[in-house]
Amino acid sequence: MSKIVPVVNRSIQTVKFHVIPRDKKAFAASTLSQHPEATQEIILKPKESYPVEIRFRPKTRLPPFEHDLMLQIEGIDEPRKFFTVHGVAHGIELKLMDEVAAFGNVVIGSRLTKYIQMSNFGDVKANFSWNKNEFSKNFTINPASGYINPNSSLDLEVTFHATKDMENENIGSGKVTCEAKVTCEVKGGETIALKMMGKPVS
Repeated sequence: MSKIVPVVNRSIQTVKFHVIPRDKKAFAASTLSQHPEATQEIILKPKESYPVEIRFRPKTRLPPFEHDLMLQIEGIDEPRKFFTVHGVAHGIELKLMDEVAAFGNVVIGSRLTKYIQMSNFGDVKANFSWNKNEFSKNFTINPASGYINPNSSLDLEVTFHATKDMENENIGSGKVTCEAKVTCEVKGGETIALKMMGKPVS
């Protein structure tokens, strides 16, 4: 996002100046940038104006901040305060406490459920949705979609259904492992995945 603030020369003389952050290092650390850059000299005749653009491009969560933009005017030793930039970058950080659900041996015709905790370490509500197209007939996750409030957790019911596969004569021998890796779309955040595995036995 960006914000444009005009500089207006209300004097009766031509003015030369630079727009500079009071603290250049902290300004850059907050992923802020400006146009024109601090090194560019601006020349304004009386009653002219010039747009100063401040861009904010956060890639990670950032705590609240404020930075002063100053006018370094030619012929004046001390910079003058132009305006203050305020901002914050909220983030969505949804994580699974376990990325693998291993069920071991489960008797054909029965099922086994494990609970996997999904936690929201972010600043805002996180909406999630598991990709149902990636599920096999042997695994289910409940709830398959929903939301988690910030600093909260949700226990997912992950179930292995040990079903007989008539097309595979080795099912039930303990030699065949059923596996599935399912991805979960997080609105505004990174996709997460859960790997599930189990062995149907007779």
